[in-house]
Amino acid sequence: MKRVIILAGAIFFLASCHGNRTTTADQINQAKQEVLDSINQINQAKQEVLDSINAVNNVRETRGMVNHSNASYGHRTSDGRYYGSSNGQRYPASSSPAPRRKKWNWSDPAKGAVIGGAAGAATGAIVDRKHRAAGAVLGGLIGAGAGTATGVIIDGRKKHRR
Repeated sequence: MKRVIILAGAIFFLASCHGNRTTTADQINQAKQEVLDSINQINQAKQEVLDSINAVNNVRETRGMVNHSNASYGHRTSDGRYYGSSNGQRYPASSSPAPRRKKWNWSDPAKGAVIGGAAGAATGAIVDRKHRAAGAVLGGLIGAGAGTATGVIIDGRKKHRR
């Protein structure tokens, strides 16, 4: 029974790899144009946001620095902002932005290894019912190898497109 399930899974996997190959050049060009249009819209929205931020910064610079010695100004909170000014504005204590936490980027081979290892371990434990731990370890190793290979292929395609 185990061989039948594995054979059926392999046939299903191989059959799904050779799907829609009847795309025409017009369909490909149309898809490329849609992607370019969406990228242009995103860039346009990004530029609008940057312009509005620059406008706000210019207004702050033209108003000048706040006189902190003024007794009627208000008080400073723990996050560095002053409250209670006559015009109701909040001014930061410094003009430099807070440091951002570094984003943790995984490479495509690493993502593939983790996903493939988890999927392979689950599949190995399900297929080998008598020795689940051994099946999970073997499936995890095979899945991690396949996932790493897939990640390397994806990484190569991304580099080729650039």
